[in-house]
Amino acid sequence: AWLRDSQWRFREARAMHIEALRMAPDNADALLFYGLHLSGTGRPEEAIGPLRRLLMLRPYSIQIRAILARTLGMLNRYTEAMEEIAIAEDHDYAGSSPALKGVKIMVSAAFEPTQRLAQIAEKLSSSTNIPPYARINLPYVLAQCGLLCKARNLVQERLRSCLPNSPEGILMVKDLVAIGEMEQAAERLLGAFTSRFSYLPLFLQ
Repeated sequence: AWLRDSQWRFREARAMHIEALRMAPDNADALLFYGLHLSGTGRPEEAIGPLRRLLMLRPYSIQIRAILARTLGMLNRYTEAMEEIAIAEDHDYAGSSPALKGVKIMVSAAFEPTQRLAQIAEKLSSSTNIPPYARINLPYVLAQCGLLCKARNLVQERLRSCLPNSPEGILMVKDLVAIGEMEQAAERLLGAFTSRFSYLPLFLQ
């Protein structure tokens, strides 16, 4: 089902996700991938249920709680998202989860941006351990925190070093929108659609 999702064959994928859950309703992998399917096809509200069921099976999973927090952030339910992040931080005894830190910064940038947040984002943005769903769009964070000139300079610098249709180039759409470069953002989305970038549906959400 997940492979069908990455091919944008969503009707087939949905049927396979549902069948997997019928066969094993408490299977953690089936619940996770179905939640991601729902988020990527424009139904993040419906994804909350499977993700919460998944957390009942794995209550101490920092990664899953971070994904739930990100999904709540997609719905502008920032208070709930930050509550999930706080619980995950309690479970992250070493305080070292890059995924959790990445999601927290992106949710905070939308919810309550501060210059202190921008400083933290700058330190973490170069980390190679942060997975795609928790990736820090540093120019976006800087723009949200009122540092628009700095965000613009960073975007221009990065545009020179990545190909438009590369995953890195496509993920810069959020940054381009944040600094008001809507035409460039649209061109990259069109390029991603033309090249059938696997994660474009999830990224668009």
